Amino acid sequence: MSPRRTSDIWNHFGEVPGEQKPRCCYCSQEISFVSWSIGNLRRHMKNRHPRVNFSRVEVVSARFDDQQHGDVNYIQGKASSTKNQTDITNFVTINKPLPVKRSTQIDKQLVRMVVEGYQPFSLVEDEEFKNFVHMFSPGYHLPTRKTLSTSLIPRLYLSVREQVTLKMNEASAVCMTTDNWTSINNKSFVAETVHFVDRESKLSTILLDCISFNERRTAENLNAQLRSIAEEWGIDNKIVVVVTDNAPNINLIVQSSWQTISAIEKIKTIVEFFKRSSSALAKLKSTQEQMGLLFLKLIHDVLTHWNLTYDMMSRILKIKAAVISTLAIVNPELNVLTVTEWDILQRAAEVLHIFSEVTTEISAEKSFYKSMCGHVTECSVSGQAASTRGKQLKKCLKDCESNELYAQTKLLDPRFKNSASPTMASMKQHTHIVATASHSQSSLWKSFDMTVQKLTQCDPTAAAIVETGKYMQEPLLNRHGNPLVWWCDRKCLYPRLYELVQRRLCIIPTSLPCERIFPKAGQTLTERRNCPSSSKTSELLFLHSNMK
Repeated sequence: MSPRRTSDIWNHFGEVPGEQKPRCCYCSQEISFVSWSIGNLRRHMKNRHPRVNFSRVEVVSARFDDQQHGDVNYIQGKASSTKNQTDITNFVTINKPLPVKRSTQIDKQLVRMVVEGYQPFSLVEDEEFKNFVHMFSPGYHLPTRKTLSTSLIPRLYLSVREQVTLKMNEASAVCMTTDNWTSINNKSFVAETVHFVDRESKLSTILLDCISFNERRTAENLNAQLRSIAEEWGIDNKIVVVVTDNAPNINLIVQSSWQTISAIEKIKTIVEFFKRSSSALAKLKSTQEQMGLLFLKLIHDVLTHWNLTYDMMSRILKIKAAVISTLAIVNPELNVLTVTEWDILQRAAEVLHIFSEVTTEISAEKSFYKSMCGHVTECSVSGQAASTRGKQLKKCLKDCESNELYAQTKLLDPRFKNSASPTMASMKQHTHIVATASHSQSSLWKSFDMTVQKLTQCDPTAAAIVETGKYMQEPLLNRHGNPLVWWCDRKCLYPRLYELVQRRLCIIPTSLPCERIFPKAGQTLTERRNCPSSSKTSELLFLHSNMK
C-alpha cells in the first residue's frame, strides 16, 4: 500500500472493497492498473477531469503590474515534507490554487456568462480577459477553449437536462409548438417547445431542442421529427395539441387589404426617403421641435409582419403635419398623398386597430388563447372593409365554437365560462374520465378501494355533476386576472375539474414561443461565433432557454 501514499494521484481515487481496482472520487469509474502503475489513473484525470489539480500544494507565479514593487516570479514546484530547513517561500505570499469546489463554481459561472451573454469561446484566450481574471483571483486558472467547449458546456448541459427531465415527468399534459429558422450560414433549424401547468399551477415553457433539419419541410418529415423528439423526452402520450404557424392567420387576412389602399406605396416611398437622407431626417426632427411635438421617427414595414405596416401608418399619421412641411422644403417633387388618400389612410388605421389589439393579446407570453378565441370572432368594427375582414377572420376560425376542445377550455376559464357553448354533458363525461383515471390501480389496494367505495356509495359521475355545478355558480374572474392562480386556490375544492384544467389551460395560441428562440439563435451564431457545430448550437440554445 506504500505506493498509494507517495503519489498525489491517489488523493482522487478510493479503493473498491474486495477488488484491486481504484474508483474515481468524481465519476465513480473503476480504473484498471497493472503492477502499481498509475499511468491509467493520470490519463483518466487528464481526459475526464482536466480542471482538477493533482498536487496537494502548488506554487504559481505571482505578477505585480505596479512597477514600483518590482516583478516577483516564483518557480512552480511542490512542497516537500522532508525538508527541515525553512524555505524562503514561507516568507512570501503564495498564490495557491483554488480548492476544487471553488474552482468548479467559477467554471460554472464562466459557462453561464458565455451562454447568457452570447460570448465566443475564444474569450478565454483573450489576453486582457486573462489579466482581468488574474487580478481578482490569481489562483484560478482559466480553462482552455477546448476544455470549455468539450467538457464544461456538455457537463452543464447534462445537469440542466436532468433537471428539465424531472420537471417534465411531473406534467400530466403538454402543448407543443414548433417552427423553423435559417441561420446566417444558411443552416436550417427546427425548434420545439412544450408548455404545461406545473405543480405550482404556473404555465411553464421549456425548449426541448433546436436542431439542424436538412430535410424538406413537408408534413411527413415534420411529423416524424416531432414524434422522434416526443419519444426521446417520453411525452408522446402527454401531448394534447401541437401548434404551428402553417395555417391561415391574421397576417394573411390583413395583408390582403393592402391591395385596396394605394396610399400604402406612397407611404413606403416617403419612409424610404427619410431613411436614406440624414439631412432630411434632421430637418424632420427640427420641424417637430418647432411645432412642439415629441420627436418620433418614421417606421418601415416588413412584408411578413403586418403589424409593422400598421405601425408605419399610425406613426406617419401622428406626425402628418411635420412630414408635409419637411417634404415641402427638402423634396417638393416627392409624390405626397392627397387629402382623399390621407382620409382613407386614417380610416384604414382605425379598422386595423382592432387587429393590432388581437395580435398583441394572443401573442402575450402567458396567453390563454383558446378561451379568448370566441371573443375575437365576435369583435365588431364599422365600415365595409371592416366587415369583409371580419368575415375572413370568422372563416379562419369557423370551427372554433363547435370544437369540443375549445368549448372545454373556455368553460374552464373562470373569466369566460358563462359565455361558453352548452356542452355540459361532454364536460361531465370528461370529469368522470379524469376521476376514474385517478383511482389506484394497485392490486394490493384493489379490494380495500372496492370496500370503501361500497361504504361511501360515491358515484364519480354524480360527483362530477355536483362539482361542475358549484364551479358554474362561482363569480366571474376579472378579465385581467390569471385563471391558473384562481384554480390554484381552489384545486382542493374542485379536484376533478383541476385535473382537466391541467390538460386544457396549457394550450397556447401561436407558435411565438418557438419564434422567440430564433432571435437568441441569431445572437448565438454571430460573426464572432459562426462556426459551432449544429449539436453545440443546440446545447447553447437549450442552456440559454432552460438554465435558471
